[in-house]
Amino acid sequence: MISNIIPQTDWEMARKGCFTSSEIWRLFTEPRSKQAKEQGQISDTASSYIMEKATELVTGTVRVFQNNATEWGKMQEPFALEKLQEQMDGIEIFGTTNQKFFKAKEFLGGSPDAYHPKNHIVFEIKCPENFTNHLQNLLITSEEELFDSHKEYWYQIQCNMFCLARELGIPFSEMEGMFVSFAEEFPPHLQLHSVKVSPSIPFETAIEIIYERAEKELKKILQITKIVG
Repeated sequence: MISNIIPQTDWEMARKGCFTSSEIWRLFTEPRSKQAKEQGQISDTASSYIMEKATELVTGTVRVFQNNATEWGKMQEPFALEKLQEQMDGIEIFGTTNQKFFKAKEFLGGSPDAYHPKNHIVFEIKCPENFTNHLQNLLITSEEELFDSHKEYWYQIQCNMFCLARELGIPFSEMEGMFVSFAEEFPPHLQLHSVKVSPSIPFETAIEIIYERAEKELKKILQITKIVG
């Protein structure tokens, strides 16, 4: 089920029209043709994402995707966080009841699931509805394997680290990321699995360039819309 809703919560209002960590990978995609790449053109995937953000700003609505998988994830996340807190004290939770959007730029921000202030760890928690996906996640033992298997999660964690570092005023290089997969249906020792993600300096450099290009395109659309309107 997919629905369009008018933003009502502060969290929804803050995200409106912003490129977010969960979808930032779309801006990093490259055009298919060699010529387009050499000319520095934006990919169709990135262009579509920019258009979606422009639509949110023009209409004042945010398109929310809801299905069985997302609903399952919301229900299971508190259990994952509870188990995570058993392993590590002092975790701040930014879950469904305490959602926060950390803005790094005018049209860029992220919403970590949890954060450990002492060690500057940003957590991204996934609770797969399909338990086979959790089993596959259990086989991921390194950041490189995470990137190969779930590139979008790697970008999401990098962007959340970037946004939270800006919010806290600390160097991006001092952050740490953690991908977490949870399934309560598994034996206790297999319910929670985590993979460390280090801050990528190439990402930090690239996000500045890619964001600037996306912002320029976004403002161009908004300006045209203003003129037409």
